[in-house]
Amino acid sequence: MDGHNGSVLTMLVYHRLMYTGGADMMVKCWTKDLGDCTKTYKGHHHSVICLSLSMGNRKWLDGLNYMLPFLLTVIIKD
Repeated sequence: MDGHNGSVLTMLVYHRLMYTGGADMMVKCWTKDLGDCTKTYKGHHHSVICLSLSMGNRKWLDGLNYMLPFLLTVIIKD
């Protein structure tokens, strides 16, 4: 399993997926059933301290070229 390089600071569960944000400035998507990391979102410039979902629109995730069926909001610590 390819985890975070440092502390996990936030977690969000949506259906069978779990998202984690960490001190390593990454967000990772995991399957709840198997614990496999399915995607890593890089490019943040600070620790990720909060994740939230907004349903209904297909939007870009933090300008990182990932299309999602919802908006995943990432809050970072300066």
